[in-house]
Amino acid sequence: MMGMKEEMDEFPRALSPDCLSPKRHVHFADLDGQKLVSVKVITPANSEEDLSGCKSSDSLNQVALPIHFKRFRCCFTQPVTEESFSERVMERNVCLENAVFYGFSMTGIVKVKNITFAKEVTARYTVDGWQNYRDVWADYVPKSSDGETDRFRFRISIPQDVEVGGKLEFAIRYRTGGEEYWDNNFHRNYTAECFLHAIVDK
Repeated sequence: MMGMKEEMDEFPRALSPDCLSPKRHVHFADLDGQKLVSVKVITPANSEEDLSGCKSSDSLNQVALPIHFKRFRCCFTQPVTEESFSERVMERNVCLENAVFYGFSMTGIVKVKNITFAKEVTARYTVDGWQNYRDVWADYVPKSSDGETDRFRFRISIPQDVEVGGKLEFAIRYRTGGEEYWDNNFHRNYTAECFLHAIVDK
């Protein structure tokens, strides 16, 4: 019996799954191979935090410098704001209503007297004092007719190389019934000036 017991003691014992897989230890290190003291978990709640823990005095004392962009501003009063606008349209047959700038693009609305059904409306403009000029078509604004007048919309793309202080000048031409009518702001033309617009980068 003793011999049998000794043989049983020498028989390999069943091992648990934990014993079969050795435990692994994970260590975090920085780029130099040094052991990290702590690990910060980034979550949506703290993702905007400053991970450095503090800001230098230089960044706190830094003054934001303005960024400059070239823009255009009208050198005329928007005709639609004047009390005599409706009378001006009926007397002169055509009149600029308003003009709006978006960077180097200008959109204008024109109001014309409804003389005949067929109409042609264009805007003539220059950026070099009329040494050169271009004409752009104006499109009819849907459902803008009130029986007596119609509205047209045009768009001017201004060259990017216009210098600060440079001017855009334009006038409106209206053709209908074999006749031609102009709105040139009473022989002064409509004018817009290029200027520097400053934005502070915070």
